[in-house]
Amino acid sequence: MALMSCLACGSQVSKQAYACPKCGHPTPAAQAHYERLQPNRWWFVGVALVLLILAIERVSPELLTKIFGGLGL
Repeated sequence: MALMSCLACGSQVSKQAYACPKCGHPTPAAQAHYERLQPNRWWFVGVALVLLILAIERVSPELLTKIFGGLGL
């Protein structure tokens, strides 16, 4: 197991850890993990919005017309 020094407190931390066990400061591995997850979140939000619009249209088409009526959709 490779170790590195914590940037905040200087204690030894595994390079695979997401945070220092002593002070909780995030490590470079945590930043890399967060950056990999970021695009997936936007994809999920987009799909959720499409499903919400489809559900509103199925239950109440009039409501969808009220919401998006002025947009010319």
